[in-house]
Amino acid sequence: MKTNVATFEQPVEAEELTSYLNGHGVKASIQDERRLQRFWFWTKPRAGIHVLVQADQFPAAHRLLEETTGQPLLQKAVHCPACGSPRVDYPDMTRKNFIPALTAQFLSLFGIAMREFYCEDCHHTWQPPG
Repeated sequence: MKTNVATFEQPVEAEELTSYLNGHGVKASIQDERRLQRFWFWTKPRAGIHVLVQADQFPAAHRLLEETTGQPLLQKAVHCPACGSPRVDYPDMTRKNFIPALTAQFLSLFGIAMREFYCEDCHHTWQPPG
């Protein structure tokens, strides 16, 4: 199972982080959900590029990113305003359960519910800026 290390708006930023992790022995990959967001969530793509590692390699990736050389790579990541985590999802609606996600999409489409960012660490949700 793969775990999200950081979320970005632009592919080049995610590629830099992926190269850094791979160069330090942590196998990382990029998952681009912008097309999924556009067609499945009927929303402008936001925070749709995730850098993923295997769950058992997440502690090593986290340690690398806490080092001085790894920290600048996270500056352009989307961060949670509550805890500062770069492990963010948008929209907050789950892709794992089809019926609840579909219901939430219809509510969003008609303005009854709003799409929000979701922090995978502290579970905080917030409205996208602008």
